[in-house]
Amino acid sequence: MAADDTGAWSGVRLFQHLVNRLDPSSPHLPLNLHTVHSLVASRPTLLRERSASRDALAGALDILASGDVLTGDGRNQVAGLRYALRLAAR
Repeated sequence: MAADDTGAWSGVRLFQHLVNRLDPSSPHLPLNLHTVHSLVASRPTLLRERSASRDALAGALDILASGDVLTGDGRNQVAGLRYALRLAAR
């Protein structure tokens, strides 16, 4: 990540790590959700290939959207990520 060419860093490991931590009961949910949102915005290729992490993200977003733990910003981030998943599925 400290390299001059940030395009060389794929972000796959961080993406997998964060997706596994999108737990509604976690006190770190807002931070993890924001970071996933920012990571996907800067690395949309993370969603292009069908993967277990991509499927896990879709499942986690469904759980988060159906609950009442999200703030307004969190709901917007979930909506943005769901939209990104739909675009990637084209």
